[in-house]
Amino acid sequence: SREWHFILIFPPYGCSTPKVYSQYILNLTNRPPENSLQTLESTLATGTAKELGALIYNSLQDAAFRSYPELWTLALEMEQKTREKVFLSGSGSTLFMVFDRREKALNMKDRLELDFEKNAYTVAQTWMEQ
Repeated sequence: SREWHFILIFPPYGCSTPKVYSQYILNLTNRPPENSLQTLESTLATGTAKELGALIYNSLQDAAFRSYPELWTLALEMEQKTREKVFLSGSGSTLFMVFDRREKALNMKDRLELDFEKNAYTVAQTWMEQ
């Protein structure tokens, strides 16, 4: 079975789901990447964190970042500092990063705690049964 490791990043503020949805603009030309279930299953089973990250899409991200520019700034600063992709969970405010090795996730969590000390962090793991 393949394990995936996630750093969950909890900023010291929440996001109002109604506020985020009020900023949501249905854009029929800006669609998620066309990924087949087979591609996702294959990536979950044998892919890298970067490959999995390329398949992650959250249609609420733009609306959440418009509603909470400080959340967008935090995600950008983390990406610039760590050179790792930062994703938004749902309508926010939780952010997350994906890793294919626990050691790398734990080391990055330690680094984030030093560089972005106002947030809370946890490392979670999951796996796919084969």
